[in-house]
Amino acid sequence: MPQPVRPTENVVAVFDTMLERSSKSWYGLELAKHAEIGSATIYQVLLRLERAGLLEATWESIDPAEAGRPRRRLYRLTGTGAEVGTRMVAEYKPRVRQRNRSAWLPGAEGYKT
Repeated sequence: MPQPVRPTENVVAVFDTMLERSSKSWYGLELAKHAEIGSATIYQVLLRLERAGLLEATWESIDPAEAGRPRRRLYRLTGTGAEVGTRMVAEYKPRVRQRNRSAWLPGAEGYKT
């Protein structure tokens, strides 16, 4: 049976970021950048959320030789993950730090699709 996930600042930041674009598959370092948490920390959070059944993870389907880099592990919210994340962000986000949203605004410097 999956373990419940405590609503730490990093967990809330990951849910908040993933819920902004809930149909997107994220790779770890991309998610760390947008959630504004450390690159070492992100994988601990992702593993906990995956083990709890709140994320599903798959390997990117590319040829590493052709892409010139290793395959990435991609993470996507499950239906339950979206529900839990929405509740957690609504309840705990006001208590945690506010992240810089300018990277998400079209036309803003550093905007990424």
